[in-house]
Amino acid sequence: MLHHVSLGVRTIEISAAFCDAAPGALGYVRVWSDLESGTLDQAVG
Repeated sequence: MLHHVSLGVRTIEISAAFCDAAPGALGYVRVWSDLESGTLDQAVG
């Protein structure tokens, strides 16, 4: 089980799409996101 993984990325929108697709193939789903255009501290989970 994964509890927490942090990765720095250049484009959060592209990374969010990848994080929905790749773990989604294993049955994982996104449970929250903190995406606010123009801010530096964004997250997808």
